[in-house]
Amino acid sequence: MNIKPFIIIVGLIGFFLFLLPDVGTFENFLAQRNWVRTYGSVESISIIPEAVTNAKKTFRTVVHYSYSYQGKSFRGTDVQNYSEVYHSSDSEESVQQFKLGKYPLHSALGIALNPLSPGDSTVPEFHKMGVVSFCLGCVIVFLCTVTLFAMWKTKPKNVEKVG
Repeated sequence: MNIKPFIIIVGLIGFFLFLLPDVGTFENFLAQRNWVRTYGSVESISIIPEAVTNAKKTFRTVVHYSYSYQGKSFRGTDVQNYSEVYHSSDSEESVQQFKLGKYPLHSALGIALNPLSPGDSTVPEFHKMGVVSFCLGCVIVFLCTVTLFAMWKTKPKNVEKVG
C-alpha cells in the first residue's frame, strides 16, 4: 500500500493549520513576550455571533477595558481570535450573561502592553488558540517532511529479475 498520498494530505492539513491563525497574530505573540504584563479593569463585554451549524452556535468575545501605566490612563479593546461553541438553544443573552460571569464588570483583567507605546495593549488569553494552531501546524509539516524524506531515501533500488 502506498501511504505517500496520505502523508502529503496530512502535511497539507498541517500547512493550513500553520496558516490558520495568520502570521500577524503569531508575530504579535512573539513581540508581546517582551511586553509588560499588568492588569486592567473590565469596562464592558460584548459578543459577536458567528455561525449556526450542526445545532451549534459560535461566538467571539469582545472586551473593552481600561488600565494605567506610568501614571497615564488608557483604554483598550480586544477581540477573541477564536470562536467558542455553544448549544443552539443558548441565546445571545445567555451567552452574554455567561461572559459577564467570567469577566465581571470592573474586575481585574490580565493584559499585556507595549512599554514603548503603552496605548498598544492586548488580552493574551484571547490569542492562545492561534499560537497553538501555528505550533501544531509546524510540527505536522515537519513530521510529514521528515517521513517523506525517509521514504525517498529508503526507496528500493531497481532489481533486475534473473530469468
